[in-house]
Amino acid sequence: TEEWADNISVWVFSSEDFYASSHILILDKYPFCVGEYGALVAIPIRTEMYCYPIESEDVIQAVNQMIAVAHKIEFQGPGSVTPNVYWYFDGIFTNLPYLFNDEKMIFFPPPEFTEMLNHLEEGH
Repeated sequence: TEEWADNISVWVFSSEDFYASSHILILDKYPFCVGEYGALVAIPIRTEMYCYPIESEDVIQAVNQMIAVAHKIEFQGPGSVTPNVYWYFDGIFTNLPYLFNDEKMIFFPPPEFTEMLNHLEEGH
């Protein structure tokens, strides 16, 4: 794991071969990567995958940090895959759309993700 700002711990799958990012297809084989409310995942380049298990409201800080990291690493490459961050829950990957406008990140969470965040904020 890597420790990011605000005590956010992110699982990082990294390898020199081109298949590290393919672990996203077998995420359920890594129970430490998937929390009660799923996981945030990103595969910015083919040799890396980032995963954050969702268990608490800390996901709000985690999603902001993961977006910034995925955006930066995908842009730098090499082997760029996608700058997107996904919410993995019950076997489904949901894109968490965002854009950068004048160096400011704007996040557009889908309704299902917002509902999950509201549930977390209410104390489960």
